[in-house]
Amino acid sequence: MGILPKLTIVFIALASSSVSRCTAGEPSVSTVEQRKLPLAPRSYCGIYAVWQGLKVLNKDVAFQDLVDAKYVGSPEGSTAAELVAAVERYDVRGIVQARMSNEMLESSQHPIVLHVRSSLVSESYDHWMLFVGVADGKAMICNGLEAEKPMSFARLSSIWDGTGIVLSDTGCWGDLGVSTACKDQCNRFAPRHSDCSLDSRTCSTRTAVRSAATAFGGGFCTFVVCYQFGLWR
Repeated sequence: MGILPKLTIVFIALASSSVSRCTAGEPSVSTVEQRKLPLAPRSYCGIYAVWQGLKVLNKDVAFQDLVDAKYVGSPEGSTAAELVAAVERYDVRGIVQARMSNEMLESSQHPIVLHVRSSLVSESYDHWMLFVGVADGKAMICNGLEAEKPMSFARLSSIWDGTGIVLSDTGCWGDLGVSTACKDQCNRFAPRHSDCSLDSRTCSTRTAVRSAATAFGGGFCTFVVCYQFGLWR
């Protein structure tokens, strides 16, 4: 073996030893997959974020398996419901949480897919990226297939609409103020991929009303009471 191959091996070993929760580099997408879902790369931002999030949770996921119209429903990209469906395929639960704050991100132990603007000049929230934690007072963000990079919370606030898909492979949401019991109630009474964006008080109220209505008059009564008072979503 010559000097060049030896140096190459050393370089690869050093590169592999670097620690990052996100995977940098373009996943291999076959020609068959491209024909199946011929969309522009920007359409894949949601499944990029989900793929990175699943990797953080140590799920063995082939990116090609996410290149599917079930998870990328239009050229504009994925909806929150489509991304929740994607993670559920791998026994991960996703909860869509609205009105989140920087403080909630700082206290969270979960990877969170954030709904953001693709740039400061974008007129709409048209992009997804992944939050993986906090380091040195900054949010650690995986954007597309880049390795995680720090972003100031001030900048993040300028592009984020406060909506996130919180990923958990345990079903524990305690650090976000959303109890497992509440999430179970949402899954039981609401459509499978409905937006369960609940703070603790709202969740408790809805759960209590639904339980009381069910005990009193069955499922139909539950629907009528909750719908009337805006507690069925």
